[in-house]
Amino acid sequence: MTHVNQELNQELNQKMKATINVVCYTSKKLANGKHPLMLRVCKDGKKKYKGLGISVNPQHWDFIRNKPKPECPNKELILKLILEKEAEYQNKVIELASYQKEYTASSLLKTKDKILLKTVDEYYQELIQGLISNNKSKGPKTKDSNSISLFNSVTY
Repeated sequence: MTHVNQELNQELNQKMKATINVVCYTSKKLANGKHPLMLRVCKDGKKKYKGLGISVNPQHWDFIRNKPKPECPNKELILKLILEKEAEYQNKVIELASYQKEYTASSLLKTKDKILLKTVDEYYQELIQGLISNNKSKGPKTKDSNSISLFNSVTY
Protein backbone atom coordinates (compact mmCIF):
# COMPACT_ATOMS: atom_id res chain seq x y z
CA MET A 1 0.00 0.00 0.00
CA THR A 2 2.75 2.51 0.87
CA HIS A 3 4.62 1.61 -2.33
CA VAL A 4 1.56 2.67 -4.35
CA ASN A 5 1.36 5.95 -2.38
CA GLN A 6 5.04 6.64 -3.07
CA GLU A 7 4.51 6.09 -6.78
CA LEU A 8 1.51 8.39 -6.80
CA ASN A 9 3.49 11.06 -4.95
CA GLN A 10 6.34 10.74 -7.47
CA GLU A 11 3.91 11.10 -10.36
CA LEU A 12 2.32 14.13 -8.74
CA ASN A 13 5.73 15.71 -8.17
CA GLN A 14 6.67 15.14 -11.80
CA LYS A 15 3.45 16.80 -12.97
CA MET A 16 3.90 19.78 -10.67
CA LYS A 17 7.50 20.57 -11.65
CA ALA A 18 8.41 23.46 -13.87
CA THR A 19 11.85 24.72 -14.81
CA ILE A 20 12.48 28.43 -14.66
CA ASN A 21 15.55 30.14 -16.02
CA VAL A 22 16.66 33.26 -17.84
CA VAL A 23 18.00 33.08 -21.38
CA CYS A 24 19.37 35.48 -23.93
CA TYR A 25 16.68 35.34 -26.61
CA THR A 26 18.66 35.20 -29.84
CA SER A 27 15.57 34.84 -32.02
CA LYS A 28 14.91 38.54 -31.56
CA LYS A 29 17.50 41.18 -32.33
CA LEU A 30 16.87 44.73 -31.17
CA ALA A 31 17.74 47.83 -33.19
CA ASN A 32 20.84 48.42 -31.06
CA GLY A 33 22.19 44.94 -31.92
CA LYS A 34 21.47 43.52 -28.48
CA HIS A 35 19.21 40.60 -27.58
CA PRO A 36 16.57 40.70 -24.83
CA LEU A 37 16.85 38.61 -21.69
CA MET A 38 13.76 36.48 -21.25
CA LEU A 39 12.41 34.44 -18.37
CA ARG A 40 11.71 30.95 -19.73
CA VAL A 41 9.17 28.69 -18.01
CA CYS A 42 9.04 25.07 -19.16
CA LYS A 43 6.27 22.75 -18.01
CA ASP A 44 4.77 19.64 -19.58
CA GLY A 45 6.98 20.05 -22.66
CA LYS A 46 5.73 23.60 -23.33
CA LYS A 47 7.83 26.74 -23.13
CA LYS A 48 6.68 30.28 -22.45
CA TYR A 49 8.78 33.41 -22.38
CA LYS A 50 8.45 36.74 -20.58
CA GLY A 51 10.77 39.69 -21.14
CA LEU A 52 12.78 41.09 -18.26
CA GLY A 53 13.07 44.54 -19.79
CA ILE A 54 16.84 44.42 -20.29
CA SER A 55 19.04 43.36 -23.17
CA VAL A 56 22.66 42.32 -23.59
CA ASN A 57 25.16 42.16 -26.37
CA PRO A 58 25.60 38.49 -27.36
CA GLN A 59 29.39 38.91 -26.95
CA HIS A 60 28.80 39.47 -23.23
CA TRP A 61 26.54 36.44 -22.66
CA ASP A 62 27.65 32.89 -21.76
CA PHE A 63 25.10 30.76 -23.63
CA ILE A 64 26.23 27.53 -21.95
CA ARG A 65 25.72 28.77 -18.38
CA ASN A 66 22.96 31.30 -19.23
CA LYS A 67 24.76 34.04 -17.35
CA PRO A 68 26.59 37.22 -18.29
CA LYS A 69 30.30 36.82 -18.95
CA PRO A 70 32.76 38.36 -16.47
CA GLU A 71 33.50 41.31 -18.79
CA CYS A 72 29.80 42.15 -19.22
CA PRO A 73 28.93 45.73 -18.28
CA ASN A 74 26.56 45.91 -15.29
CA LYS A 75 27.09 42.20 -14.67
CA GLU A 76 26.21 42.45 -10.98
CA LEU A 77 22.95 44.27 -11.62
CA ILE A 78 21.96 41.81 -14.33
CA LEU A 79 22.74 38.84 -12.06
CA LYS A 80 20.74 40.42 -9.25
CA LEU A 81 17.72 40.90 -11.51
CA ILE A 82 18.02 37.33 -12.82
CA LEU A 83 18.17 35.88 -9.31
CA GLU A 84 15.20 37.98 -8.14
CA LYS A 85 12.99 36.97 -11.06
CA GLU A 86 13.93 33.28 -10.86
CA ALA A 87 13.28 33.26 -7.10
CA GLU A 88 9.94 35.06 -7.54
CA TYR A 89 8.64 32.49 -9.99
CA GLN A 90 10.12 29.53 -8.09
CA ASN A 91 8.19 30.74 -5.05
CA LYS A 92 5.01 30.85 -7.12
CA VAL A 93 5.63 27.25 -8.23
CA ILE A 94 6.21 26.14 -4.63
CA GLU A 95 3.08 27.94 -3.46
CA LEU A 96 0.94 26.35 -6.18
CA ALA A 97 2.44 22.94 -5.47
CA SER A 98 1.82 23.26 -1.74
CA TYR A 99 -1.87 23.93 -2.44
CA GLN A 100 -1.82 21.14 -5.05
CA LYS A 101 -3.16 23.50 -7.67
CA GLU A 102 -2.71 22.74 -11.35
CA TYR A 103 -0.99 25.35 -13.51
CA THR A 104 0.57 25.71 -16.92
CA ALA A 105 3.61 27.63 -18.07
CA SER A 106 1.43 30.42 -19.45
CA SER A 107 -0.83 30.61 -16.38
CA LEU A 108 2.25 30.86 -14.16
CA LEU A 109 3.46 33.88 -16.10
CA LYS A 110 0.00 35.47 -16.08
CA THR A 111 -0.48 35.28 -12.31
CA LYS A 112 -0.62 38.69 -10.78
CA ASP A 113 0.41 39.74 -7.33
CA LYS A 114 -2.41 39.81 -4.85
CA ILE A 115 -3.86 43.24 -4.25
CA LEU A 116 -3.96 44.22 -0.61
CA LEU A 117 -7.37 45.60 0.20
CA LYS A 118 -7.52 48.38 2.77
CA THR A 119 -10.23 50.43 4.32
CA VAL A 120 -10.21 54.18 3.78
CA ASP A 121 -9.23 54.60 7.43
CA GLU A 122 -6.23 52.27 7.04
CA TYR A 123 -5.16 54.05 3.86
CA TYR A 124 -5.27 57.49 5.49
CA GLN A 125 -3.50 56.25 8.62
CA GLU A 126 -0.64 54.89 6.48
CA LEU A 127 -0.55 58.06 4.40
CA ILE A 128 -0.36 60.27 7.50
CA GLN A 129 2.33 58.11 9.10
CA GLY A 130 4.34 58.21 5.88
CA LEU A 131 4.08 61.99 5.65
CA ILE A 132 5.03 62.43 9.29
CA SER A 133 8.01 60.07 9.06
CA ASN A 134 9.25 61.74 5.86
CA ASN A 135 8.54 65.27 7.15
CA LYS A 136 6.68 65.98 3.91
CA SER A 137 3.64 67.46 5.61
CA LYS A 138 4.15 71.20 5.76
CA GLY A 139 0.77 72.15 7.18
CA PRO A 140 -0.56 71.38 10.63
CA LYS A 141 -0.66 67.65 11.24
CA THR A 142 -3.88 67.96 13.17
CA LYS A 143 -5.76 68.81 9.95
CA ASP A 144 -5.31 65.25 8.63
CA SER A 145 -6.02 63.77 12.04
CA ASN A 146 -9.23 65.81 12.25
CA SER A 147 -10.31 64.47 8.85
CA ILE A 148 -9.80 60.94 10.14
CA SER A 149 -11.75 61.65 13.30
CA LEU A 150 -14.59 63.12 11.27
CA PHE A 151 -14.56 60.10 8.95
CA ASN A 152 -14.60 57.66 11.86
CA SER A 153 -17.51 59.49 13.53
CA VAL A 154 -19.78 58.94 10.53
CA THR A 155 -22.17 56.05 11.13
CA TYR A 156 -23.64 53.96 8.39
